[in-house]
Amino acid sequence: MHGSELAALRVGRVDLMRCRLEVAEAMTGVNGGRLACGTPKSHEARSVPLPLFLLDAMAVRIACLPSLSR
Repeated sequence: MHGSELAALRVGRVDLMRCRLEVAEAMTGVNGGRLACGTPKSHEARSVPLPLFLLDAMAVRIACLPSLSR
């Protein structure tokens, strides 16, 4: 997973039960230093494994988010 894809990752694309992340967007810089979401470099969504050592940390972080952002 690329850093730009990680920056664009949304909670709804994290599947803790299956230990998978859906990569569907990437963060890119545009003129003036602004950030924008676009398609990943491959221009296709894909599913990647969530490393087990990150599973608990991701679960805690998601649980701490306000319900509107989930």
